[in-house]
Amino acid sequence: MNLICNNCASGFIYQKAGLEYNNPFMWNLISAESFKALICLWNQINFASIKLPDTAPLKGVPITIDHRVEVKYIHILYDQTATEPYKKFVDVYSNAPWVYAVKKYFTRLKRMMSFKECPIFLVSDDHTNKTVDTVRPDNSIQLMEELNNVKIPYKIVWATQHSISAEKFSNLDLTITHPTNQYVGTVADELLASGILGITGQHSS
Repeated sequence: MNLICNNCASGFIYQKAGLEYNNPFMWNLISAESFKALICLWNQINFASIKLPDTAPLKGVPITIDHRVEVKYIHILYDQTATEPYKKFVDVYSNAPWVYAVKKYFTRLKRMMSFKECPIFLVSDDHTNKTVDTVRPDNSIQLMEELNNVKIPYKIVWATQHSISAEKFSNLDLTITHPTNQYVGTVADELLASGILGITGQHSS
């Protein structure tokens, strides 16, 4: 499975399926613009070419891939007292979070390149806070309309708070309409049950 999402949903789904993270797009936020570029230009992107900001951030680590896609690892956080990285739930604290983020990025990129599985893109509009730069209910329909006008050879799933007609979007392989307060469970269960991921779910140990 090579599931890629614009927010943290893919991380939860990998956990629920009991699978190792085999791509670099875990526990992140990706803007609608960057996610569109990631989907449309997947075969053209040099994933080994990355850039960090000039000033090291204290909360979350943004990485720009091939000058085209910005991914923000919001759960990698700074703690100057941490002699070794440590975890609290899905958050990781480090005294050098940018170093940790780059190491994890390339470890998971190596897995992705070795497995050579086609990506499955999960477009999720779970975030309603307009200050969060990712796919949200207020911009997701426009994104999906733009994607619908492009020939995309990969599977696309839309997890949305909108009630929409799937027939309107010919590029979609699956639409999941979810209540906000049950988002992760609903999306994970429906994705695993659909068979689109090619796996059956099991809880991580």
